[in-house]
Amino acid sequence: MLIVFNADGSVGIFQGQPTRIDNDEDTLVGVRNDSGATIPNTILMSNDPNIHPFAFDGDGMCTTAARSQPRPAGCPYQTSGTGHEYAGPGITYTNISADTTTGTVNFASSCTQTTTCTSTPDGLQSGTTVFFSLEDKVDAGNIVVPGNITSSKTASESTAHVGDVITYTIKLSNSGSTAKTTDVTDDYDQAHLTNISNISNGGVDNGDTIKWTGVSVPPGTNTVTLTYQGTITGPFSGGNGTCPTGQFPVVNTVTLSNGTGTSNTVCVQQQAPAHITSNKTADKTTAQVGDVVTYTIKLSNSGDVAGTTDVVDDYDQDHLTNITNITGGGVNNSPAPGEIKWSNVSVPPGTDTVTLSYQGTITGPFSGSNGDCGPNKFPVVNSVTLSNGDGDTNEICVEVPTNMTGHAFGISLDLLGSNLIPPTAEAGPVSTANDSKDKECALSLPIPSDPGYIINVDVLCGQVETSKTTKTAKAESTVAHVTIALPGAPVIELGTVESSSTTTCAGSVGHMDILSLKVDGEEQLPFDDAIPPNSIIPLGIGELRLNEQIPITGAEKGLTVNAVHLDLPGIADLIVSSAESDISGC
Repeated sequence: MLIVFNADGSVGIFQGQPTRIDNDEDTLVGVRNDSGATIPNTILMSNDPNIHPFAFDGDGMCTTAARSQPRPAGCPYQTSGTGHEYAGPGITYTNISADTTTGTVNFASSCTQTTTCTSTPDGLQSGTTVFFSLEDKVDAGNIVVPGNITSSKTASESTAHVGDVITYTIKLSNSGSTAKTTDVTDDYDQAHLTNISNISNGGVDNGDTIKWTGVSVPPGTNTVTLTYQGTITGPFSGGNGTCPTGQFPVVNTVTLSNGTGTSNTVCVQQQAPAHITSNKTADKTTAQVGDVVTYTIKLSNSGDVAGTTDVVDDYDQDHLTNITNITGGGVNNSPAPGEIKWSNVSVPPGTDTVTLSYQGTITGPFSGSNGDCGPNKFPVVNSVTLSNGDGDTNEICVEVPTNMTGHAFGISLDLLGSNLIPPTAEAGPVSTANDSKDKECALSLPIPSDPGYIINVDVLCGQVETSKTTKTAKAESTVAHVTIALPGAPVIELGTVESSSTTTCAGSVGHMDILSLKVDGEEQLPFDDAIPPNSIIPLGIGELRLNEQIPITGAEKGLTVNAVHLDLPGIADLIVSSAESDISGC
């Protein structure tokens, strides 16, 4: 059997072909040191209560009694004492347990000859091997090197300031050949280390200690790593301990329920400079148009001395108006419109040591992006900047109901500057956030007698419909068989004309259709399929626009569709079949 002390701190026990001594009653053991350091001794322990490796009965490898193997060269080296018949070059046995299952094997470094050995306290030097024998049939499966769990603790900074976040690292090593279990308790300086966070491996913070329970530590060096973070917190007073003069110690101690603990000291420099931070909040996270909102800015200083800063609040002046009740001497619209400035604010050390506030009224209309507020909500974002420190922002989501608008009519005419035919068969205008439907039809036109022009229309209808569920506004208009004869203009004949405009939060879609179109008796529809938007037929004294589509922009977004628009500048402006839909508050 071979026991190897490895460079990584682990111990390997390997079973080769068993070498038995004394008619197979004893076992030859080799120890190889590859650790890179001198080993003075090792503890060996049987994990089988029926195996007693230290129950020496006087017939080991160095005895003259009958043996199944030849007596090794150089025996005996230890001529007296417990187990001397079993001791190889430079070996002694001590601390044997009463049940002879556990004992200490001590090494000497100068046993290089085969006939003599002088024990020294140095132990087994790296790169060398020694042999000895144990009682009983000992195999790799029933012998262990129990070893010891040890700990080391380091900090991410050895010298720190108040406010610094320190990462502590505890590493556990096991000098034995099998895994061992221990509880780990870190007793930290709770007066000067706060905001404990990011505790690894299931450790539990109890307010002044962190405890990891039942930690299994495999053999080797630094085989388990535990970490946590804390913030250095003042004030400090008293002595400097092991720290340089003018600095203060933060000492944390690690204890193991089964092993050797450790400690770590971080030296905190006195009088950390001011570090000012801001936190801006509002008394509402969700608001309605017209609500009065109170904004609060709190300033903190993680340093050891007071600091001074200018504070500028850049508020959304389009949607936050009537700024009032500014505390702390802040000035509105300074240094620019939509900004409040507090000058030379002194911030003592500590958390939230200065509070500034003001009020404003949420004001519409709203349009554009919803940001991260979601449907039917719009963000009001205000930002705080510090001339000496870290700023902050605040966002309120303003709920704006979706409003749908629609308008449709069959025909309208302005002639020579007069509105001779107002919108006829007119549905709407409708503006609502709910379901609605409006339909109007007409069989005749309000034309004065003997007007000097001819307009014949069979039937006109306009319809507007809104849906709260789908957030849709839809307008439609239909006009049948139109004849138009205006002074100084060609005669225009239209078959059935239809227009529609549909708007949702996703956008608008327009459509028109016309059965026929004649100007002075000649067909004027050169289109093979649908009429493209905003098509124009020149008429010399003006133009005839077909499928005229006019986008609506601003707070409300939508589309106006005029199926036929006769524009004779200075003479007439005639629209046949118009539909408009738009929406706001998406």
